This record gives sequence, C-alpha cells and structure tokens, in this order.
Amino acid sequence: MIKILLESDEDLKSAHDMYETFNRNDELREYALAREKYERDNLHRQNMARKKGLAEGREKGELKKVHTILIRQLELKYTLSEDEKNQILSVTDLKKLDTAVDAFVFAEDKERVLKLL
Repeated sequence: MIKILLESDEDLKSAHDMYETFNRNDELREYALAREKYERDNLHRQNMARKKGLAEGREKGELKKVHTILIRQLELKYTLSEDEKNQILSVTDLKKLDTAVDAFVFAEDKERVLKLL
C-alpha cells in the first residue's frame, strides 16, 4: 500500500526519499535529536519561568492587599505617621502581616501591632 501511494504521488515520494536519506545519516539524525531536545528544554524553561512569575505576581498582589488592610484598620482606630505606614509597607513576610492583622482586633494600641512586624 505504501509503494502504491509513493508511486502515485511525486511529492510524497520526494518527502519519503528525503526521510530515508535522513534516517541513514547518523550525523543528521543526532543533530535533529539534539535540536528537538533543545526545543523541549527551552519550552520547559519558559514554562517554569512563567509559573514562577505568576506565583511571584500573586504573592506581590497578596502583600499589597494585606498592607492596605492593615494600614486602613490602624488608621480607622489610630493616627499613623508616614514612618509607620512605610514600616508596614516594607514588610515582605506575608505571615507577619497576617499575624499583625489578626492582632489588631485585640490590640490595645498600635505599637503592639507594629511590634509584630
């Protein structure tokens, strides 16, 4: 059946001949395999970089939200200086910020919350 197809279509025969020649040439085959591996590895690196970037972007977004929440809560109850706002904004540990937000509910003064940062 393949012979019949190859005899009936000149383009297909030409492509098949090139494929056969390619398969007999070890150097070309190794080059093609190396190129294919390079493309897969490159695609993998790009996907990993994209995932890392998305994760970092989500984390930055979360930090910004928690910064905003904490500053608003403290400003509703107390007066915050620019230094105190900057202190809150400089914190990059999400767990510390979450702890400070939780502590705000029971804190008697803003210093107790700011100490947690």
